[in-house]
Amino acid sequence: MKQDTEEVSVRRGKTWLKVFCGLAVVCAVLLELFLIYGLTKSPSPRDSSSDVIVAPVDLVKPAGSDLETQMAPALLEKLAPPEPWRQKRVDAVAAETIPELIDHLSHFDDYMMASISAAGGGMNNSPRNLQYATVMVTRLARVKRLLEEGRESTEKRDLIISKLMNVYGEINENWVRIDLEFEEMYNGIRRRDQNIPDEDLPRHRAMIQGVSAVYLLAELGHHEALPLMLETSKVQHERKNTSVGRSVSPPVGIGIVLCGMHQLIDSFPDDNLSASAARARTAYIEAAGALIPPFGLQTQAAWNARYDDRDRRLQMLPTISKGAAAIIQNEPRMKMVVYPAKSTTGVLFSGLGRFISPEAKKLLALAETFINEAFPDSVPSTQ
Repeated sequence: MKQDTEEVSVRRGKTWLKVFCGLAVVCAVLLELFLIYGLTKSPSPRDSSSDVIVAPVDLVKPAGSDLETQMAPALLEKLAPPEPWRQKRVDAVAAETIPELIDHLSHFDDYMMASISAAGGGMNNSPRNLQYATVMVTRLARVKRLLEEGRESTEKRDLIISKLMNVYGEINENWVRIDLEFEEMYNGIRRRDQNIPDEDLPRHRAMIQGVSAVYLLAELGHHEALPLMLETSKVQHERKNTSVGRSVSPPVGIGIVLCGMHQLIDSFPDDNLSASAARARTAYIEAAGALIPPFGLQTQAAWNARYDDRDRRLQMLPTISKGAAAIIQNEPRMKMVVYPAKSTTGVLFSGLGRFISPEAKKLLALAETFINEAFPDSVPSTQ
């Protein structure tokens, strides 16, 4: 008897759920029709110099056109105008010089929105987590502008590479000190004898600049960055005065470093390679081919676009979403490489890259062999 009662309750619950869903759909349709009616029936503006009525351009329906596509710009401007914070960020990024763009890579006006849009689904939102970082770094407006500038001008490319190499080298050199200072500050906050800081911390700045440097140097094809990337993979130290007592990951996650290495080794020119370096490169390419799938290539909104592909407002109503694709395509766009978070055989890296698979360790060892052969005078030291 009790079971029958429970089954009846479950059926009633499902029925009411269907009713509510149906009502929600009806309300959405009615709202859309109301908005369309309001736009199409709104008073037309008059030409100030005559009594001639001027029809709104966005609402005119040329012969053979789709009314929804014609109405989309008008609806978009009324229901989803460009967001003020996005325009403010565009203005800030546009005004910065190349050195300033690199110095400000971790600024929260850019990082926070890229971070929020990249996180989700229970993902570890550390900049050292490959799955998170590969999305976050491709959504940083400053990374996009630096990449655009480097692709368009050899002079600017050289300037970007020079600045990035200096910043990246300093991160490797100072990471142990930066991380230990952060640990001391964190312990002070836990003891409640220190306030939570409200500025961009050196540790956060180093991680975001480091991830961005690896991505940009690889994308701009600067093969001389390989020794620095190898050095990053060897930056390890033990935390002190904490209950953790384990090895800490380098400033840039191992997964991101290996992806950057892979991109540069794969595109490395064969000219002037010694016989041993060529053999080492072949060994790496053969092993990587079975583990690392081709990198993705996405066309995204550029740093100065008014609307972003992921703007949920553009998908609120069918009338908007059907024409929004054309509107987005008219905004500035660019192609971005996206690193794979998994290998062809499963998970290549786990968590922050501290725990990596045997396959990943093998690839790192093969990459190290090639880099040492290709750059014999730049063998990195282990900290």
